[in-house]
Amino acid sequence: MVSLERDPGPVYGVRTGTTPLEVVANQQKRLPDEFITADGNGLTEAFTRYAMPLIGEPLPDFERI
Repeated sequence: MVSLERDPGPVYGVRTGTTPLEVVANQQKRLPDEFITADGNGLTEAFTRYAMPLIGEPLPDFERI
C-alpha cells in the first residue's frame, strides 16, 4: 500500500513510501495521550502544533452552546 510519511520538523512535508497491507488493514491508530487533556475532554497544545500544518491557519472560532 502506498503511504504518506511525514517529514520531521516544524515545517510540514511528506514523502511517499510503502507499507505492507497486512500492517494497516483492519487497524486503528489512536491519538497519543499527550494530545488529549487530563480530563479526557479536549485537545492539548501539542495536538494543535501537530495538526496546524494539516488544517492551516487561522483556526476557526467555534461557539459553545
